[in-house]
Amino acid sequence: MKLCAITDEYQFKGNRVVFMENRYLRVKILVDKGSDILEVLDKVNDLNLLYILPNNWKLPGSTYVPSITTPESSWNDYYPGGWQDVLPFGGEPTENSGAAYGLHGETSLSPWNYYISKNTLEEVELTLRLELVRYPFEITKKINLKYNESKITINETIVNLSAIDLEYIWLQHMVFGGPLLNENTKINIPAEKILTNDVSFPYARLPENKEFNWPNACSVGGENIDLSKIPPETEKSHDICYLTSLQEGMFEIINPELNTGVRFSFDKDLFQHIWYWMAFGGFEISPFFGRNWNLGIMPSTSISASGLDVARNTNTVPILKGNKSVSTQFVFEVLSDVSFK
Repeated sequence: MKLCAITDEYQFKGNRVVFMENRYLRVKILVDKGSDILEVLDKVNDLNLLYILPNNWKLPGSTYVPSITTPESSWNDYYPGGWQDVLPFGGEPTENSGAAYGLHGETSLSPWNYYISKNTLEEVELTLRLELVRYPFEITKKINLKYNESKITINETIVNLSAIDLEYIWLQHMVFGGPLLNENTKINIPAEKILTNDVSFPYARLPENKEFNWPNACSVGGENIDLSKIPPETEKSHDICYLTSLQEGMFEIINPELNTGVRFSFDKDLFQHIWYWMAFGGFEISPFFGRNWNLGIMPSTSISASGLDVARNTNTVPILKGNKSVSTQFVFEVLSDVSFK
């Protein structure tokens, strides 16, 4: 193959898909569904570092017709796993200024306009753009891959097209699983605090509305838990909590057995919190029914996943002023020659 390559000549489940690759990585982007990134393939290990759910998920525009809709069903029916860019509100169904949203907002269900903005032997780049329907936000992002780097760099901008100051909750909904996660995997996150959720799930290990020092927490049964370690698959659980007081905008997932890992870097002044979703076989409602074994490490502007009203109570909801913009950068890097830190 060339040093770098990019193509939009393929479809996946009837939707347009763009592939970007070099000698180290292959990246798969669903442009017709949220600009979701479904694959960051470590070519050395032939391993997708993102987690794809085993259930029969669909894509918007498919022949699937739900017999009934709920505030959560649009996300759940069309949720493949991987990495979603969530705006204008991450979390539970919410309403703001007359704009009502189901679970996790609008961006992840929408087709994005795109064009290949760079295509050389040394560098490829995909530019994507979306104007929301119910909220006056326009999002532009550029996904860049260079021939000699085992990482993708994303530069993204939100523009408020109205003159009204507007709240938002911006979430990078990323999930990991499969061979990358096992009992020897180590999670490195430079956070100080763990805040548990205001509502617990069945099979929750964590109590509600408690604060601990990362990575150690106390379970509902009074046992110590190190949340930087992956539990054995024989232990069924399901929790979400929030990591905050970040010392650096990054996290790492290290698997020394596979000699690979992930480092994700972001702007901690904008994304001041991480939603930490631990679905280890204990998410037994539709559409998962206990089949997903995944860890979500999700940089967010805000706490919590329980919706805008709850997030307002934590004073963590940013405001984008009228006719203004906010820009940021994300870097997803594949690590090799890894070790515990």
